[in-house]
Amino acid sequence: MAEFFQGKKRMFLVTGALSLVVLCGLLLTNPLTKQVSVEIGDYTMQIPSEWKITVGEAELIFEKNNIPIGGVQIVGYEPDQPLFLPNHSETKWQEKIEGLFTKAVLVNLDLTQPAASGDTSVKNENHLYLLFPNIKIAYDIYAHTRYVIKSELVKIAKSFKKREETRKPKSIDKAVSIAIKNRGKNGYLEGEVATEGHLILDTEERNGKIIVYTISSFGYFGFENGIFTKISGSGAIPTVISFSKNEKGERLR
Repeated sequence: MAEFFQGKKRMFLVTGALSLVVLCGLLLTNPLTKQVSVEIGDYTMQIPSEWKITVGEAELIFEKNNIPIGGVQIVGYEPDQPLFLPNHSETKWQEKIEGLFTKAVLVNLDLTQPAASGDTSVKNENHLYLLFPNIKIAYDIYAHTRYVIKSELVKIAKSFKKREETRKPKSIDKAVSIAIKNRGKNGYLEGEVATEGHLILDTEERNGKIIVYTISSFGYFGFENGIFTKISGSGAIPTVISFSKNEKGERLR
């Protein structure tokens, strides 16, 4: 394995789209619509292409002209409890948003800094919550009202789609994903959701087996004080995975 990753001098050319897997974020540019597709959790959404994206822990942060303007994060949600709102915030108004694929509410907030900071500025934000009571989470799409109007947040929410509807990975990708998750589940502190990211460098067949060379990572995520955050996991690790085939030529782990 070490010899492969240290000594292999081959350029891997992928025709079509180049994907960057970072556990909770995927960015694909569409030059015709001036939109980009962003992936977080189990969903993708469309945002303006001029926005810069930074990937955080279970959160995507949006910037325009190097100014943070908003983002999207996964938060806890209890149907019989008030919404989980940011600290030091005051609700100015809220309304239900109709016409989306799930229940949604838009909340307008004034946010202030802690008193100890000495900062008396007030920031006004819109937070559009997509609510999923059956799994007790919400997707919080938020933005500073100085830079992003309400209709833009609603447009982003309307673009949400399940990842399975927009990405159909090849079977080898699925096999690698399952293998990484199964291995990771036995070696790290358990959270609520297991995730993985991988980049396939090369594959080869030897003696009826498929050898896959990857850079992979694994992470467990869970809720801490209502915030969906990484509990445990690994960084990017060079990994070799071996698969066998049955008599039908199907890949088996």
